[in-house]
Amino acid sequence: MVLDMQKVTVLVIEDNNDSETWDGWFQRDFERRSEREHPERRFVRYGDVCKSARGGYQKLLESLNDDLVPDLTIIDEMLETGGVYSAREPLGVKKVLRPFRDECRARGLSSIPTKCVLWSQRYTPGLAHAFVMSGGTHAFGRDIPSDELLEHLWAIHDSDRGTWIHSDWTPPRLQLSDDQLAVLPYLEADLATHEIAARMIVAGEISKGPVGAQDWVNEKRRQIRDKANKILAASSRPLFQGSGHSSSLAKFAMEHGNIWIPLEYRE
Repeated sequence: MVLDMQKVTVLVIEDNNDSETWDGWFQRDFERRSEREHPERRFVRYGDVCKSARGGYQKLLESLNDDLVPDLTIIDEMLETGGVYSAREPLGVKKVLRPFRDECRARGLSSIPTKCVLWSQRYTPGLAHAFVMSGGTHAFGRDIPSDELLEHLWAIHDSDRGTWIHSDWTPPRLQLSDDQLAVLPYLEADLATHEIAARMIVAGEISKGPVGAQDWVNEKRRQIRDKANKILAASSRPLFQGSGHSSSLAKFAMEHGNIWIPLEYRE
């Protein structure tokens, strides 16, 4: 009986699709599963789709206050700022997920009580890593269509608390030391050497004077380049040559198994 059917609640925080669109997706998902089995549960929307970061966070906070937290929460990274001159900005992690995580911690909760899933056009492995390190459960790009996303959501809902891992990389792994890994977020941002050195000194990642720190950064970049070139040479691909290639080296490192939180998502 439909009346006895379990409703799995899904809060949607994104501004690409409206509430009616999500209702249609949930209905088609139920119909697809009905063709294969006799489902005893279905996804239902938890309130209206929230288009702004403020609206999404407030909805999560209300659910916590009412002790009626949604089973799943879908969050886009690009959300509306709200207000008269509303714009779309990368706010999902900084203005929705992390504030909600912090509120949960303040209330003595060991984890976020709803499984949060990133579904965003802005998806990168770095963003996905930042998302799960901030309390999220899984992450997908918009290249995953809605019907496939819903299939994934069922698996996520039924798991204990599986999380996204950086698995989409090309062997062999680029093996790097902790010091070399520490430089990668700065190389990814393509900052000048003196700025990398200055930032790493402030962050306590380098305990040297400015000149010594710059030499240290250049040496780590050279070490990463040399290790990358060994992989390239083994496959007869063009090598990195010269002292530049900061962002390209970082991209290569990620493509070969390394992951980090991008500078823009550091707490």
